[in-house]
Amino acid sequence: MPAAAGPLSAFLNPGSIAVVGASDRATSSGGAVLRNLLASRYGGRIVPVNPKGGELLGLPCTRVSEFQATGRGGLFLSGLERAIVVSMGTGTSIVRAGADGVRHLGGSGVGGGTLLGLAKALLRTTDVPAIIEAAAAGN
Repeated sequence: MPAAAGPLSAFLNPGSIAVVGASDRATSSGGAVLRNLLASRYGGRIVPVNPKGGELLGLPCTRVSEFQATGRGGLFLSGLERAIVVSMGTGTSIVRAGADGVRHLGGSGVGGGTLLGLAKALLRTTDVPAIIEAAAAGN
């Protein structure tokens, strides 16, 4: 396939890819994306981004908190100098981002993976209906 030209070329043929939420767990979304990129023999730079930093699958990992990533990414994608950025996924967070930094305003970065991990450790289950039932019972 020929290289893309025009406004979508950076999207279709990026020189680097940051995998925000990268993980060494094959079952996580970030882990799957990172493994797929490595298996594809993508020729550009792959930058795993994770709050813990360190190294993932042989690549140096950039340490960025989820709220910082949300704020900086929102500014970059919008082209704005300052903004209120809302990240809505399995966890929802609201941050204010600008030249003075990123400030968490509300919400939580805790998503489904965190919930299931805590339930597995504390309740010994990852069955979502069982977790809901335990929560409704105050457990």
